[in-house]
Amino acid sequence: MGRWLGPVFKCTSAPFGLMSWATISAVLFTSPSTIARWQRRFEDGGVDALFGLPREADSRWSDEVEAALRRALEHSPDAWGYRAVNWTVFLLRDHVEQQLGRRPSDPLVREHLRQLGYVWKRPRHELAESKSPRVLRQLRAIRKRVQGLPPGCVKLFEDETDLHLFPPLRAGWFLRGKPAKVAISGENAKRTVFGTINVETGERTLVSREGACAPDFHALLRLVRQAYEGKRVVMLLDGASRHTAHESAKFMADLEIEAIRLPQRCSNVNPLDRLCIVDPENWTTG
Repeated sequence: MGRWLGPVFKCTSAPFGLMSWATISAVLFTSPSTIARWQRRFEDGGVDALFGLPREADSRWSDEVEAALRRALEHSPDAWGYRAVNWTVFLLRDHVEQQLGRRPSDPLVREHLRQLGYVWKRPRHELAESKSPRVLRQLRAIRKRVQGLPPGCVKLFEDETDLHLFPPLRAGWFLRGKPAKVAISGENAKRTVFGTINVETGERTLVSREGACAPDFHALLRLVRQAYEGKRVVMLLDGASRHTAHESAKFMADLEIEAIRLPQRCSNVNPLDRLCIVDPENWTTG
């Protein structure tokens, strides 16, 4: 601000009232709002007020902001009562203002975040109970059981996903001033794709169904038995109702397919859950 003090002194002298703000803005290459702010500061504190805060005060304020950010970042925003799960610069800025009574600038918040080792990145979902002692005990038991299976036994992970006709809406580049549109049809059709993956060979078996009930799951079981005819098959799958239904358990027993139930909220151990299940070259419509 020091390099603007000379012109400001001229504007705050007698001729100030004779010049329009548009003219002053053009001369100083700044906005009328900045001129108005300078005028208020001059009227409240004279010429000395135009120099801004001393460097010592700026340094103390920066330290206070960093301390407030450290305290805030120790917890997620929802723990502070905000309706958010990720911190943003704007949310941190408002939080610091509530704590200190003064709002820091966005560049100052970003500067301290970088100094504290934070970067802007996209998070990923993590199930809270996936590492609990109970879940770990169950996973150890499943691992021991799978390792004890005889050679030649087919070990499959099973999962399903829903496909919608409407494309997902994501951010993109569009012309300014014009609405961003994505053409869709009149009906959002849906298909459920059931699939298995062989943990030893990577071979997948897929079937597309209009529904996601037990009879639709049975269609996948028939394909699995046909693909591995004459072999012992063990299927690891979650506790969805279509898997645990009485008719599904009976159907799996009739097809001689053994089921190993995965713990609840533990989809991170299922490789098919993290793999694109759609494979047009290995697609069966049921």
